[in-house]
Amino acid sequence: MNSADQTADLLDELWRRSAKIDNLSADVTPHSVEDARAVQASYLRRHTSSGWKVGMGPDGVRWAAAPLRGDVISSPARLSGVLPDIEIEVAFTLGSALPARSSVDQAELAVSACSMALELFQSRYTRPDEMPFPLILADNLNNAGVILGSGLSAQNLPSLAELKITLEADGIVVATSQGGPSFNDLLVPLCWLADYASELGQPLNAGDTVITGARIGALPIEGGKTYRVNSLLGSVEFVTD
Repeated sequence: MNSADQTADLLDELWRRSAKIDNLSADVTPHSVEDARAVQASYLRRHTSSGWKVGMGPDGVRWAAAPLRGDVISSPARLSGVLPDIEIEVAFTLGSALPARSSVDQAELAVSACSMALELFQSRYTRPDEMPFPLILADNLNNAGVILGSGLSAQNLPSLAELKITLEADGIVVATSQGGPSFNDLLVPLCWLADYASELGQPLNAGDTVITGARIGALPIEGGKTYRVNSLLGSVEFVTD
């Protein structure tokens, strides 16, 4: 077992236990983006993923991506134990494979539906803000799962650039968003992701879920509440124990 395999297995075990560590030991620490990509590739060979997250990297110029942890959870959902933060996002569902070097037109044809989604956002590190980017990338960019809500076919979308989203806790609005990237804007990182996923040995396939970046969050959530996201695109609901 090489160090990338060890890192992937350790971070996956921590995710399954909702546990955290201060840092990785020297022998399994990724020191570069290439090292972190090797950890992601190992994760994809050894553990279950149902899709990807993609968005702007920390430099605000280049894209970054990571596999989703575990199976996509359907709304309505129930969360218990150690509660993650949440990010409210627009998700794509792919109706067909999207190979490397795909055009924007091919990406548009591959998207069968858009839905509201919640990313469960939780680091495996006790102080993630202090971690170098390769350690965050190796940790699948803080992904701890996804709750997928309702949506619409890609041919019947409201304007995603002007999409108003509200987050309610027990019926009280606690956060809003007034817009974000358009559908066409989001096809650009999707094409980039098709190349990235292929390079890691797991090309984009029909049925994959792709979350496209936070429109609200990351936000902490509280136990004993019912949360609901509403928009013209769709809704997501979950309760916390």
